[in-house]
Amino acid sequence: MFKKIKLLIKKLFNKNKVTKKMYKFQHITHLKDFIYGLKRSNYFTHNDVLEIYGTPKLHGTNASIVFYKDGSIQIQSRNNILNQHQDNMDFYKWMNPEREEKLFN
Repeated sequence: MFKKIKLLIKKLFNKNKVTKKMYKFQHITHLKDFIYGLKRSNYFTHNDVLEIYGTPKLHGTNASIVFYKDGSIQIQSRNNILNQHQDNMDFYKWMNPEREEKLFN
């Protein structure tokens, strides 16, 4: 009984708590791989018309901005949370608090 009450209290106090974590960037498929997958799926016939909209994929670095419910912002690269000691092409340094304020408020 006390365990259940303890867990309930813990849930109530942690309800608005934001858990920050690394959000890994997904893989972007090349057009040739997409077409290969379509051909193998047998979902479309040769007579079907398929409209595809896309953007060019630039190879290089990745930087992301994560927005949390509590209003905080996290700067990350494809695989790491960035900070002043672990930066990605100076993106963390470029996203200083003054710039964050101008961009997002």
